[in-house]
Amino acid sequence: MDDVDGGALGESGRPTIAQLTIAQLTIGVLGGTGAQGAGLVSRWVRAGMRVVIGSRSPARSAAAAATLAAATGSDRVTGTGNEECAELADVVVIAVPFEAQAALLHALRDRLAGKTVVSCVNPLAFDGGGGPHALRVAEGSAAQQAQALLPASHVTAAFHHLAAGLLADPAVPVIDREVLVLGDDPGSVATVRALAEAIPGVRGVDAGGLNQAGRVEALTVELITRDRRERRERRDRDRQGPDRHDVDTSGRVASDRVASDLDASDLTVGDLHVPVVTEPPEMTITHA
Repeated sequence: MDDVDGGALGESGRPTIAQLTIAQLTIGVLGGTGAQGAGLVSRWVRAGMRVVIGSRSPARSAAAAATLAAATGSDRVTGTGNEECAELADVVVIAVPFEAQAALLHALRDRLAGKTVVSCVNPLAFDGGGGPHALRVAEGSAAQQAQALLPASHVTAAFHHLAAGLLADPAVPVIDREVLVLGDDPGSVATVRALAEAIPGVRGVDAGGLNQAGRVEALTVELITRDRRERRERRDRDRQGPDRHDVDTSGRVASDRVASDLDASDLTVGDLHVPVVTEPPEMTITHA
C-alpha cells in the first residue's frame, strides 16, 4: 500500500488527517449554500483551501461554486449533493438549520464514519415578533445530538458566533475574532482550530469537551437579542439628532462590539462560567 511521508494510509486508501497539513485537507460544508455555510466556504476558498459545497440541490451548489470560483480565480471549489460532499471531504462542517440536522445525519452516518465533523448549528427559533429563543435539545446541544447520530465520527462544535454577513463581506479581509472549539477527540479539536485559523485574523481556542456545547450554542440567542436591541436604540438616537453616537473607546460600533463579545475569557470551562449578558455601559462621544 502506498504511503504519505512514510505513514500507512487509512482503511479507505486515503491519507489520514494526521498525515495531511491543513492546506491539503478537503473541507465539505453540508448546507454550503445557506448564509452561514456560504460565508465559511468563501473564507476558506479565499485562503486557498479545497472546499466541496454540499446541498440538497446539486445544481444549486454547482452554481454557487462556479460563482465563487469566478470571483476568486480558484479552481479548488466544487459543488455537489450532500451525499457526495460527505463522501469526498476529509472534514465535514454541518451548516444546516437545526430542524434539518437529524434526518440529514442519519442518512449520512456511514459516509461520515471515522471523519471529523464540525457542528456550527444553533438550535433556535423565532417567535411571532421575530425574537429568537433557544430550543431544548434532548441530548443537551445540537453538537451532542450530532455525536449521538454519528457514533463512529469525531464531532466538534465551532463557528457558532461568526456572523454570516461578516464572513461573506470581501471588504473585510481580516476577521479579528476568537472561535471556541469544543470536542472530546484531541486530534479533531486541533484540526478544527487550525481550520479556524486558516481564516485570516481568527484564533481557534480549545474550550473543552462537547458537553459544554449547549452553553456556547445558547449564547447565540443572547447575542442576537442584544444586537437587535442596540440597532433599535441607535436608530432611535439617530432620529433625535447626530450629536450622540454609540461607540466604545476603541471606536467600534455597537454591532461590532457585540460580534466580538465572545472570546476565550467568556467561557471558563472548569466551573461552567458563562457571563450574564447585560446591557453594556453606554459610551458616547459628544461633538462640539
